[in-house]
Amino acid sequence: IMYDLHSHILWGIDDGVKNFEEAKNICKISNSQGVKYIFATPHYIIQEIEQSKEEVIKKINMLNEFCEAERL
Repeated sequence: IMYDLHSHILWGIDDGVKNFEEAKNICKISNSQGVKYIFATPHYIIQEIEQSKEEVIKKINMLNEFCEAERL
């Protein structure tokens, strides 16, 4: 089992993926390469890259639901 400990998989937050579709594709590709856990680690820079805790949790939940449905 492989773990991805530094990921910008949450779309629209920092310099990572651009949208939900791209995030889903990263999940599929990662799974096919043996990655079982991805830790979302978006940047948080005051007055530059700020996101609410609720926004981060919402996007993580969306990806978790997708991965569960796809059995990833």
